[in-house]
Parts: sequence; structure tokens; C-alpha cells
Amino acid sequence: MTTPQRYSFNEEFVDECFEKLGPFIKSCHLKDVRLEGEYTLRLRETCPGDGGIDLLHLIRTAERCDPDMPFIIEHLDSDEAYLQSIAHVRKLLEGGG
Repeated sequence: MTTPQRYSFNEEFVDECFEKLGPFIKSCHLKDVRLEGEYTLRLRETCPGDGGIDLLHLIRTAERCDPDMPFIIEHLDSDEAYLQSIAHVRKLLEGGG
């Protein structure tokens, strides 16, 4: 996410990426970002579930492209953040998110 428009309409951006690049995508990073109001524009990477990206839409779109698509979570500050992120993604996939 590099612009407020892509952030605000992230589902459409994900769809566009997979329409254009789908056959070439071999893995997906489950990243989330939060648009912060303290600056004119600041998109901060955050734990999956703490931002505004529709991660379930991203996962489902990627799975339509490749049912065995690997997903990666990285760049977090602690083991606890990884565990929370994994729990959030599992909850989404079980329909509770």
C-alpha cells in the first residue's frame, strides 16, 4: 500500500494485482498497514489484524489463484506479535473475524 486510495480501496487493489500478476505470484506476505492521522500521509506496517487491510479478501483471492498458496508473516517485533497474528488469521479463516 503506497497511497491513501489503495489503502481505502484495498480490496480493489488486491483484485487488480491478482488479475495482472496472478500466474506469477508464488507466495503472499500477510501484511497489514494502518493509515495514521498524525502526518499528511503515513502508512505504518503493523500486525495482521491491527490495520485496515481486508486480509480475508487477500487470502481468498490468493487461494483462487493457487489453492496451495503459501502465506508469510514477517517483520514483527516479538514472538507474541507473531502468535497474535497467527491467531487472528486462524480466526478469520474459521469465520470469526
